[in-house]
Amino acid sequence: MAGISPEDTFTYYIVADRDKPEGERRGLVYRHGTAGDWRRFTADKRKAEELRGEDYFDAVLDLCKRGLQSWIGFERAYDGCVEELLMEGELIEIVDELRFSSTLSELEKKRLSRQSKLLAEPSANGVAAASAPK
Repeated sequence: MAGISPEDTFTYYIVADRDKPEGERRGLVYRHGTAGDWRRFTADKRKAEELRGEDYFDAVLDLCKRGLQSWIGFERAYDGCVEELLMEGELIEIVDELRFSSTLSELEKKRLSRQSKLLAEPSANGVAAASAPK
């Protein structure tokens, strides 16, 4: 089974863009990170939820930037200044869904890896069916 490295990436697509064609979706590319990275993320997210006003927004922005490598589908090149691209609600959405998206992406990669291995191996049924007289 193919493993996932903490340096491997996944793309988080903005909820409002998920129904758009692939070339039109806005997405943020993140590192998978380590278990420790996600534990700290979760702990800091809980702390942020207790804050209000600008302190809350600053904490959400910090969380949104963690592990961010690049973005796709935006009109300007990646420069790390995500707060100039997204609305506040989109930043909050990303922070709320990011950990789940990382896990889902990892599971999807493993599933696809297993499928490709199964397709590459001749099955007993396929061999028998191919050699059976017609």
